[in-house]
Amino acid sequence: MPPDEKNPELHPDAAGWALGALDPDDAAAFETHLQDCAECQATVAEFQEMARALKSAAPAVEPPPDLESKTLAAVQ
Repeated sequence: MPPDEKNPELHPDAAGWALGALDPDDAAAFETHLQDCAECQATVAEFQEMARALKSAAPAVEPPPDLESKTLAAVQ
């Protein structure tokens, strides 16, 4: 699998694999590639660290019911 054209050091499946977002065939192919690619191993480690941080992000909250009307009034 070729590297990303915009960033030749970044494999196009590294982020998807780290986030568990690849389909099974692509995940299996990337896992095979990952065994022998030190650059991808380092990239995946960085993405996994980011994924862990995202999981610990603040919980979603419901916006106040009047947020839309206040925002539109402020814009107008």
